[in-house]
Amino acid sequence: MSKQVAVIDSFRQELRLMEPNFRPLLPATIRPDKFEALVIAAVTSNPKLLECSRESLWKACVQGAELGLSLNPTLGEADILPVWNGQRRCNEAQFRPRYKGLMKLALQSGEVTGIRSVLVHENDEFIVMEGLRPDIIHKPARGDRGEMTHAYCVWNLKSQSEPQFEIMDRAQIARIKARSSSKNKDGSVVGPWVTDEAEMWRKTVVRRASKYMPVSCDAFQRAIAVDNIAEVGGDIEVTADGEIIDITAMEVAEVDEEAVQVSEIEEAIDTDIPLVDFGPADTWQTWCLKAGNAVKALPKQQRAAWSVKHEALLVEAEESRPSAVKRIKDLIEGAD
Repeated sequence: MSKQVAVIDSFRQELRLMEPNFRPLLPATIRPDKFEALVIAAVTSNPKLLECSRESLWKACVQGAELGLSLNPTLGEADILPVWNGQRRCNEAQFRPRYKGLMKLALQSGEVTGIRSVLVHENDEFIVMEGLRPDIIHKPARGDRGEMTHAYCVWNLKSQSEPQFEIMDRAQIARIKARSSSKNKDGSVVGPWVTDEAEMWRKTVVRRASKYMPVSCDAFQRAIAVDNIAEVGGDIEVTADGEIIDITAMEVAEVDEEAVQVSEIEEAIDTDIPLVDFGPADTWQTWCLKAGNAVKALPKQQRAAWSVKHEALLVEAEESRPSAVKRIKDLIEGAD
């Protein structure tokens, strides 16, 4: 018997002894024996998970079971990764859906009738057409396609006749990679960003596209929430009714109560400044039009406060519509 087989067998016995602890966490649709098989499959494909805290490993596997995504590597639906937690000085297991798993959940909702995630390389022909009928022309090169330059997601909604799409370039994706929490003790990025970067490019643009998809795509949106929180280093909990709770954010809020009170006071000062939210039917182009009109309608002395209130949205919009956001900033600075 090999050393790895012996270790897995020992862990299997430990898992059976631990059943009274993780059984209450399981969804009603997941039997304990099925859950045990899921956990064994995860640690067999990645033995480093055995170095993680057991609590984090149970939690990660419960999240996968609750969302209905397989951890079988050949299906490419989801992974469980060992991630170094500097605060707790230990490896913790994190559930991470893959792009195929996210697209599977989107299709299962019934609201999305088709979805693809595609990579663009430097030798491909790639043209983006804006205007009244936005479109993409993409002809992959034959032979050597060169390095990856863009990723895009195309999807069809049951409620709309025209396909929708979202595009991200290399710089935008690099910024997402830099924020990844999948790191070693020395701070170097590990996991799929290193071993399967193409997979992560595809998943990143699917996550970005999720902002424009119906909130009724419940499991899909919950999987996106789990992945987004884990990707930036949060500690998450999934309640029995499927609610995603960011434990890290809750802990920080409890510790920094004074900062929260200051934030609430600042928000109260600016309650007369209307929030231009990103609606379910919006694109960044339509949001920028609404935002520009809202800024124009404000007295100049209130425009800086409007900018602070909309800072996060402006950052997001600038990645897709930099020229439109520049016009909004010019208005804020009084260059109208």
